[in-house]
Amino acid sequence: MQDHNPPLIHTIPYFCTSVYKWLQTGTDYVAAIHCKAGKGRTGVMIACYLLYESFKGIHDNPPTYLSADAVLDLYDRQRTHNGKGVTIPSQRRYVYYYAHTLRKSLSVESCPLVLKSVTLEGGQPVFPPSNGCSLYFRCKKLVRDCHQDNRSTHRPIGDSEVCEVRGGQQTAILVQPTSPIPVNGDVKIVFYHRSSNRLARYDKIFHFWLNTFFVVNQPGDTPGARWRQERGLDDGGPASAASGDGGLRGRDIFLTLTKAELDKACKDRLLPDTFSATLRFSVPEYHSDDDDASGPYRSFAYTPQQAATAPPAGLSDDTGSNQQHHQSSSSSCSSQTDDDEDPEKAFGQQQQQQQEQGSDQGGQ
Repeated sequence: MQDHNPPLIHTIPYFCTSVYKWLQTGTDYVAAIHCKAGKGRTGVMIACYLLYESFKGIHDNPPTYLSADAVLDLYDRQRTHNGKGVTIPSQRRYVYYYAHTLRKSLSVESCPLVLKSVTLEGGQPVFPPSNGCSLYFRCKKLVRDCHQDNRSTHRPIGDSEVCEVRGGQQTAILVQPTSPIPVNGDVKIVFYHRSSNRLARYDKIFHFWLNTFFVVNQPGDTPGARWRQERGLDDGGPASAASGDGGLRGRDIFLTLTKAELDKACKDRLLPDTFSATLRFSVPEYHSDDDDASGPYRSFAYTPQQAATAPPAGLSDDTGSNQQHHQSSSSSCSSQTDDDEDPEKAFGQQQQQQQEQGSDQGGQ
C-alpha cells in the first residue's frame, strides 16, 4: 500500500490470519510489522490484527470482542507519546470496516454502485483572496499495488464537471460527474480547487478512500453515520442490503463523511468544522443473464445515463452529456502515478469544451 493510504480491503483478512497462525504456534513467537515510518500503515494492520485476535482468542485466552475505537486507542497510546498513531481518516475508516465485518460476520463481496453526485455542506470552503473557487473531483481506482510507492498505479475512472463557486453565495455545493461513474471495491476520490485567478493551478483540497461494499453495509459507529442519524437521515438501507433481499436495487444510497473523515481536510483551517461531503450512489439493476451472478450484489448490468439530479438553490445545472470527453480524459492519465499526475490537462480540456458549447448555444 502507498504511504498515507489504507490497504486494499481484501488484504486485511489474509494478513490477520497469517499473523494469527504464526503467533498461535507458541507464546514465544513474535511478529514484526513495519512500513516506512512504522506508524500509520503499520498501525492499521496491527489494529486490524488486534481486532481479529480479540474475536478469536489465543493461547487459552477467551475472546474479548474489542471495538475499532479500543484497538486504535491502544495502538495510539503504545506507539506514540502524544497519542497520535493512526491519524489519517481513510486509514482509520478501514479499521472500522474490518471491525464491522467481524462484528456482523460479513464476507466482503463485489458491490457495484454508480456515483451520481457529491454535495458539500456545512459551510463553503474559504479560499483567499476572493473567497471563491472552481471545484472539481476525480475518481480513481488502484490498478497495481506495489510495496514501492512509485510503482503503484492509480487509474482515473471518472471526472466531475467544474463547479464555479462564488464567495458567500452557497450553503450547499453540488458537484456532479460528467456522466454517472460506475464504481466497485476500493475507490479514491480527490477534490481540487482553483482560485478565481485563471492563471492559478488546481490544488488538492482533500481526498478519501472508501469501499463500495461498506457504502451498502455502512458501519453505524463512524462520525458520518452518527451525523446522518442525528439528523434523521438514516433510511435503513444498509440493513436491507445486508439481508440479501435486494431491497436497494434501483434506489439511491447516501454516504456522509464529516470533515474529520476527509484526508487532508481534517486539518485544514480554510474548511469550517461543520464541513461535510455527502455522496449519492445508486444500485444498478441486477442482470440475471450474467454467469457470474453468485450473490445479490455480485454483478450488475449498467448503461451510463445522464444524472437527473436537481441542484440546490443558487447552483446552475450545466451538467451536459459529455461521455466522449469523460473517456478521453480518463485514458490520458492511465499510466500516471498518484504523485506525478497533473489534472491541469483534463481541466483545461473540460473548460475549453464548455466554452465551445456556450459559443454554439449563443450562435443558435
